[in-house]
Amino acid sequence: MNTPTPSSSSFKPEDIQQNKIRAEQVRLLYQGLPESIFSALAVASILVYALWGVTSHTILMLWASVLLILSVSRLRLASMYKKTQPEDAGTQAWLVKFIIGSTLAGLVWGSAGVWLMPSDSIGYQLLVCFVIGGVMAGSTQTLSAILPAYVMFCIPAGLPAVIWLFMQNTPIASAMSLLLSLYTLSLVFIARNLNKVVTESFRLRFTNVDLLADMKQEIGARKESEDLMRRSNDILEMLATSFPLSTVLHAINIAIEKEIPLAISSILLLDEAGKHLHSASSPNLPDEYVGAINGVTIGPSVGSCGTAVYRNDTVIVEDIARDPLWADFKALAISHGLRACWSMPFRDSASEVLGTFALYFKTSRKPEKKELDLLHWAGHLTGIAIERHSTAEKLQQMAYFDMLTKLPNRAMFMDRFEQALAQARRGHHKLALLFIDLDRFKLVNDTLGHEAGDFALREVANRLRACVREVDTAARIGGDEFTLVLTEIHKNSDAELVAGKVIDVLSQDIAMDGHNMSVGGSIGISLFPDDGDDIDTLIAKSDAAMYQAKNKGGNTMVSYSDELSEKA
Repeated sequence: MNTPTPSSSSFKPEDIQQNKIRAEQVRLLYQGLPESIFSALAVASILVYALWGVTSHTILMLWASVLLILSVSRLRLASMYKKTQPEDAGTQAWLVKFIIGSTLAGLVWGSAGVWLMPSDSIGYQLLVCFVIGGVMAGSTQTLSAILPAYVMFCIPAGLPAVIWLFMQNTPIASAMSLLLSLYTLSLVFIARNLNKVVTESFRLRFTNVDLLADMKQEIGARKESEDLMRRSNDILEMLATSFPLSTVLHAINIAIEKEIPLAISSILLLDEAGKHLHSASSPNLPDEYVGAINGVTIGPSVGSCGTAVYRNDTVIVEDIARDPLWADFKALAISHGLRACWSMPFRDSASEVLGTFALYFKTSRKPEKKELDLLHWAGHLTGIAIERHSTAEKLQQMAYFDMLTKLPNRAMFMDRFEQALAQARRGHHKLALLFIDLDRFKLVNDTLGHEAGDFALREVANRLRACVREVDTAARIGGDEFTLVLTEIHKNSDAELVAGKVIDVLSQDIAMDGHNMSVGGSIGISLFPDDGDDIDTLIAKSDAAMYQAKNKGGNTMVSYSDELSEKA
């Protein structure tokens, strides 16, 4: 019996498409590799410099050398890939090489969590953990194109520090180990979501090729098909390179209006409550009409868009003047020359409705199959754009904001403080740093529980926001520690005036479920340039002043003075 010989024609279309998607994912990995490596080397240099006085110079230089050699090798690999530009069939070999390099890089960074970890300094231990966590977070966007590449970097990078901290057998080290574990897992989860978005983006891109091929058979060699292919690729490239959401949505609007010249497109987004639609992009609808429908409540007879979301189905209204769905909005639409509206709800990867994509016309008309296909294409592409933007925002929020209070976290505080100092130096302005430590937060936690403690922290954050201007920064940098950066103050007493307001609002009870909680706060104040001209000095002096306020019984403020250093 003759055995058939496998050939390229025996592959299913789904397999061919999957190979193309994998090839594009690998291309993204190698495309972002150089920038990722140079960023990691910069961070490594800073870490070596910071640990130079507390860690063996031999170990530091050995670790840095290994990282440098590996980085050069991976850069050479990226250069070879760029010159080769392999076909789809050669993608797997390049992926294996990349994952090996990614794993080795993870092991080198993971070794920092053991070799470079000072055993007698919690501060430097926090620094090492912070740097490793930052490198893992920074590689999320680059490596998430293929999830195993990220996992094989992230786990070796984070796990050694987790184990080392756990083996120290101290409460603080164990807590740090647990937090780093949870942080690593959350990054893997975020990378998984980003991977889904990237994969879906490429799947849509290649699906569009098939869709366009079918359309070409129906409409011949019309130039519109070629334009749609180009626009599809342009929009997907915008998604892959993180263009602003408004720009991407505008491009989708223009693309479909080019394909259906008489159409006027509109994108409405559903709010978090799932009850109202808000305008996201409608470049060619009359501004008055857009303003009138902005915030409309969804329902069974709310035009085409409100009804489409309510039904979770496409709604085609061929004649607005006669359709009962438009009874409440007919006069508004007709006054702006709108006579027909087709609306389709678009969804995320979990099939949750995100909003509607609508096409308006100035004459009554029924859609052709090609036009419905284009409406589906535009809505699907819009759903991917919205979901990807949401994922990116969540990642940004997790990296730079405290999840409980929504205030900037320590990383964001340091960045904004550095910017504020730079502006103060250029403009020769004064600047104040207020270091706030709650006086009785531990008592609230111990007596009423963590739920009450979390409620109190959120309320404290709200009160601090109310005490400062938009140009100032309120941040949560620790469990019950907060900071305020006051920019462009005119005299030292301005800082004390704000501190007094903070003392007053923190002295007021916080009511929850019949309990009145009193936390109060001790505040230390340092000033630029009076008390120092760099971040570390100003933080240290405001911290010292805060402890002096604590020693006075709390619920008060202390401005830094040289006498405090003498007492210390």
